[in-house]
Amino acid sequence: MDTVHDVTLTGCSPEPLFGYLKALGVLRLIAEQKDPRARGYWEADRFHLVSFLSPDEILRFFVDEYRPTPILAPWNGASGFWDSTTANKTLVVVRDSTNPRLEEYRKTIRVAEGLLKDMGLRDTPVGEKKAAVLRACRALFPDSAIRWLDAAYLLTEDKPRFAAVLGTGGNDGKLDFTNNLMQNLLRVMDANAGVSGQGGGKKPSRAKRVDPAEAPLARLEMALFQRGMATLAVTAVGQFHPGGVGGPNGIQGFEADSLVNPWDFVFMLEGAVFLAGAAVWRLGTAHRGQAAFPFTVYTSAAGWGSLDDGVKSSARGELWLPLWPHPATVRELERLFGEGRAQVGRRQARDGLDFARAVAGLGIDRGIQAFQRYGFLQRSGKAYLAAPLGRLPVRARTEVGLLQETDQWLDSLRRVAGGENAPASIKRSVRRIEDAIFAYCQRGGALALQDVLVALGRAEQYLANSPKLHEKVRPLQGLSVRWLHACDDGSAEFRLAAAVASINDKTVGPVRTNLEPVARSKGRRFAWIKDNPDVVWHGNNTVWNLAAVLERRRLMGEHASQRTLPIAGRLSTPLDDVAAFLNGNLDEDRLGDLIWAFAALEWDRFKNADLPWWRMGPIPAKLPRAYVVLKLLFLPKGLPIEGATGPILVKPEPGVMAALRVGDLDRAVGVAARRLRATGIQLLGQTRRSGPGLPDFVVSHEVRSHLAAAMLVPVRITDELVSTVVRPKRNTTETA
Repeated sequence: MDTVHDVTLTGCSPEPLFGYLKALGVLRLIAEQKDPRARGYWEADRFHLVSFLSPDEILRFFVDEYRPTPILAPWNGASGFWDSTTANKTLVVVRDSTNPRLEEYRKTIRVAEGLLKDMGLRDTPVGEKKAAVLRACRALFPDSAIRWLDAAYLLTEDKPRFAAVLGTGGNDGKLDFTNNLMQNLLRVMDANAGVSGQGGGKKPSRAKRVDPAEAPLARLEMALFQRGMATLAVTAVGQFHPGGVGGPNGIQGFEADSLVNPWDFVFMLEGAVFLAGAAVWRLGTAHRGQAAFPFTVYTSAAGWGSLDDGVKSSARGELWLPLWPHPATVRELERLFGEGRAQVGRRQARDGLDFARAVAGLGIDRGIQAFQRYGFLQRSGKAYLAAPLGRLPVRARTEVGLLQETDQWLDSLRRVAGGENAPASIKRSVRRIEDAIFAYCQRGGALALQDVLVALGRAEQYLANSPKLHEKVRPLQGLSVRWLHACDDGSAEFRLAAAVASINDKTVGPVRTNLEPVARSKGRRFAWIKDNPDVVWHGNNTVWNLAAVLERRRLMGEHASQRTLPIAGRLSTPLDDVAAFLNGNLDEDRLGDLIWAFAALEWDRFKNADLPWWRMGPIPAKLPRAYVVLKLLFLPKGLPIEGATGPILVKPEPGVMAALRVGDLDRAVGVAARRLRATGIQLLGQTRRSGPGLPDFVVSHEVRSHLAAAMLVPVRITDELVSTVVRPKRNTTETA
């Protein structure tokens, strides 16, 4: 029984792109030409080859037996078919070679020359002529070359489509990959060698001897195992290896040469054959087939901070390459790459952000450990580089499905941001949302998903203040109660925001109408309206805005002839959170952003059983007595009093809010005390002889500045809390 070797190919890594493609090329060639049972996998950023071939046998196979895949592009100007330069000379050498290992190459070159002659072409074909050449190659090339054609382009109903990984059909501008491949093949193979490879049974003459560092075997050892001494060849590597392209500032001088190990280039293009495309029908593109190449999507700026709109618009797309931790055969990988798609809900991933969502939602093969992301970005001139854009691990993030609830709204926002003369602010809003979504797909967790909500809230606030955009983008809405559970990071900001956003009243309406100019339509959908006087949220001062909302809703209740205050919430905030807010210990900007985002939830559709119920806990020591006294005036359903027929409604006078807004706490508490006493509620420290006044309350500046805003926050009033300020104790239980 053959010994199985697990060989680490240290020269094949997921980054840069040519290292990944090398791994695919080595595995494919060995499986197809030597060991059909060969398997491969990734571990610690290195490719492992599992085969009956030992490392030395792998080297001998490639030096003596490897038969190159005929990779040609007669439709390209620099392919060697159209001029008498070095490219043509290389093509002629291969065509006229006698090495049996190049037989398929010779056959394919002759077929290509014949079809070009039959078509009467004398110059590089363009437009329809180029499309005609592509069709002819697909029809006439031998089977050994068909997979290369499938990897380079696809013929669709309207026009040929090209895979981003291979440029525009095997070239990048004037650089033709196929002719470069033939040049590198001649560096590692003797065009006129016998079956044994290095000259067959005939010893090479002294004139043909080469520097040992340039010998095919030495270069092969370096390419596969990173060992030994080997020199690199001065030749273009193209977009596949950004660090090896040379150019300005590539060395200490002015310009560096492009250097590459010939075997690296050979394996790289042989591996690219794995990425054969397939014409598929995409959801939403009725009556039209679109080209789909494995794991290839449009470019997204999300997840890569330095990618601006200019770079994005010139990019060719993104390629997400899978990393799998368990040995897989070529046939298994062909199925994986043949499918090569990722799903977001019911549709295919369109861009890099969609792909990240698909990975987070496990809309891909579960045997994949991670995806290495590449973007084909334009550099100086018109050439491109395959820039590594990071790696995304495949982990189950079930909450990623919540993002589908924002898709239509976000698509509308993207369309506006992508239009001519779009404001920079809306572009930044879209970018913040996409970056937050990408970050969640990377790390997961409630806090990261909450960051998505924060970005959504900021974008909604920008829209609310941009009336010109109201016809193009509807208000954000329709978010389900699942957001509350998925985003709960245990923070006070989260609970406070959710409680405030849950404020609703059947007559006055939801608190959202005090944040932005919206109203419910007959279909219970929110729509923009003009000149809404109830909108009082302006700027970024969350504390000031909360107080303004409270005062406005008090007035709205009066105008509606309501006896109760319209500030009841579906959720109540623990008093610990209120104490933290009063003492200025919260991120108030984040609190404001979350209130805006939570306002988009369908609060009136939620059942009580679906809502989170947070433990109230004991009364915090840092909760000021002044807050408790004042809060008794701001209860939406009144305060139940022992012996009374119903809750006692203590109507707050305008003077209370006015005093709080200017920081006059003594006056505010004094007014509150008089109002409470008028309803039969006597406060501690207050006697019949002392009258309605109370001793001064000593609180910090932070507490004094936050008291008015804290009156809006829904809390649960208990007997224990009331007993801290009311005398005597009364049986008072009420949820506000």
